[in-house]
Amino acid sequence: MADLELSLSTTTGKVRPSDSIEIKLRVRNLDSVVNSYNLDFLGIDSGWVFVDRGLQLNLLDRQSAELGIVFQPPLENSRAGLYKVGITVSQATPAGQPALKKTATFDLEVLPVPDFSIEMTPRYLHAQRGG
Repeated sequence: MADLELSLSTTTGKVRPSDSIEIKLRVRNLDSVVNSYNLDFLGIDSGWVFVDRGLQLNLLDRQSAELGIVFQPPLENSRAGLYKVGITVSQATPAGQPALKKTATFDLEVLPVPDFSIEMTPRYLHAQRGG
């Protein structure tokens, strides 16, 4: 039976919108044949994710590869909070055949954007000199 192993360089991280954080994912093909794998991300907008080697990976038997995954939430439309990100690696198989899937989880905390403004009222101050 085909098998694979996943490991992350870290399982938690914090980032502010428009900044980025990079983690490493190691994928190891434990099978005795060449396999192709697809990556998918759950629990987060896919537009926030960049994988340095793309979303498809080919591994020889007993071979492993390390992928850099960058999370970069945009400044616009990002909500602060904790995102439970599932990084799913599934074996590419012909349609209709069951595929081996494994998921590694990563907790991404998107920090609030500091936003500070002040408004003085009244905007103009008029003073008179007393006599």
